[in-house]
Amino acid sequence: MSLREYPEVIQGDERTAARFRKFVPTTDPSQCWEWQSVRNPSGYGKFWLNGRTDLAHRVSYKLHHGPIPPGIHVRHTCDNPPCVNPSHLLLGTGKDNARDALERGRYRRGASNGRAKLTPQQVSEIRTGWHRGETQVSMARRFGVSRSAIQWVLNGQNWAGIGETP
Repeated sequence: MSLREYPEVIQGDERTAARFRKFVPTTDPSQCWEWQSVRNPSGYGKFWLNGRTDLAHRVSYKLHHGPIPPGIHVRHTCDNPPCVNPSHLLLGTGKDNARDALERGRYRRGASNGRAKLTPQQVSEIRTGWHRGETQVSMARRFGVSRSAIQWVLNGQNWAGIGETP
């Protein structure tokens, strides 16, 4: 999307800043400033800007720090989705954002991942079966998953810490 189609908010846009501040309790500058209006299901604030909804933490970044380059994420150092405190926000790539989530334990892994096709018990059976000489293909058939899924379990890419180690 070009800037012409969706112009960025820039520092110094006092009209937008005043409207934005109505939804922000700015008390202690070191604490989280939790968005006090509409939030999406993940807890991120939503703000109407330039004819469309934008995420409140991104608007806060734009108002306080300037434009966000295309394809760049605004990350929270506080790990608190409704926070819009500009001192808690920094730019990064999708890879940076994913690394943050992994390091902070926010990735849904194993059975807590809603798309998981295996249970912890099955993962343990796969690892035990492999050590007993069962093939990846036979286990894939038995558990109704791909051979790659079995391989990922065995090499620790998926389900790390469950059952026997690879």
